[in-house]
Amino acid sequence: SVSWARRWVEETVASERHLEEIVDSDIKFHILLAAMTRNPVIVILLQSLAPVLHGVLLRRRSMVAHSHLSSSPMNTNHYPIVEALERRDPEAARAAMVAHFSYWHKEYQISALLKNGL
Repeated sequence: SVSWARRWVEETVASERHLEEIVDSDIKFHILLAAMTRNPVIVILLQSLAPVLHGVLLRRRSMVAHSHLSSSPMNTNHYPIVEALERRDPEAARAAMVAHFSYWHKEYQISALLKNGL
């Protein structure tokens, strides 16, 4: 069951938690998604990268927060991933993950431009 994933997204979207807690939670979410692949190599890789990812996510989320952009899309862009998992649609899940990472890349670029006054 992927009910845990929907609960995670709903709690994160509604959350007023500290940025550090949200980042920790986001990493756990992605590790749990990796575990769903039943590929131990993916899980081990993600777990070993967790400290690096923590720093990257913390910087990116902080940059977005300080650029006065809404953090809501940051969290709501997990919904399509969960919806694809609920439908057991691997192509939609893959597309949702690509869109998720594309969003982050674009958001980071915009935040960097705003930070540099461009």
